[in-house]
Amino acid sequence: MTESEYADWLLGYTVEHTPDFLSPFSANASTLTYDAIADNSQMSDQVTMWEMDMLKALKKKNVWLGLSNLSKPSIIGPDRASAEHSRNVLDSFSGSVTYIRPEYEKLVDVIGTQARYADQSANETNFNALSGDGLTAAWCTMCSQEWYRQIDSSLGYTDLRSSRA
Repeated sequence: MTESEYADWLLGYTVEHTPDFLSPFSANASTLTYDAIADNSQMSDQVTMWEMDMLKALKKKNVWLGLSNLSKPSIIGPDRASAEHSRNVLDSFSGSVTYIRPEYEKLVDVIGTQARYADQSANETNFNALSGDGLTAAWCTMCSQEWYRQIDSSLGYTDLRSSRA
């Protein structure tokens, strides 16, 4: 699908189901899974650029523009399968090299990540980085660890609860 076709598909879903939140790129794979792109690099990431182009196309569509603020869902992103991957996307597309890698955060309303399959990067450091050290901004949209973990084993972010005790 082109960016425009995908945007139309999302708009069709939005109009029919009127969600409050929309995560259009749930767990997309990209070259940023394990490492961010250095600020001094001229590299980019094709998957992330496609997402950003699609979000721009979505927000220019007449259907989107015609939705009332109450009808527009909050866009969640980057919503990768691990906290580390989500952080790498935001670190790589932070706006420091805007002509190559524009700022991703300007196109989403909620910073979202997943912590799938015992994600060892789902820890206080990464959630604080995703949240701007506030922990109220980042959402864990799919945290399957709680559903299949062993009794007495870590959820990957147990240190959050103990550090606030």
